[in-house]
Amino acid sequence: MPHIVKDILTGSAILISGIIISFAVFIILFFLWIFLHILGAFVWIFFIIFLFLAGIWTIGYTYRKIKEKKGDV
Repeated sequence: MPHIVKDILTGSAILISGIIISFAVFIILFFLWIFLHILGAFVWIFFIIFLFLAGIWTIGYTYRKIKEKKGDV
C-alpha cells in the first residue's frame, strides 16, 4: 500500500493538514509582518504551532519506519 494512503488511513492526514495550514498561515502572516509591520506576534504563534505539529508527525513517521524495518507491521 502506498505510504500516503497508509498515512491517511492511520489518521495522520489530519496532522499533515494541520501542518500545511499552519505553515501557510505562517507564510501569509510573515509577509504581512514584513511589508505592513502588523500581526508580528501571530507570526511566531503559528510558527511554533507548525514546529510542534511537524515534530509530532516526524516522531510518528520515524516510529512507523522503524517498526516496518523490524517487520512488526
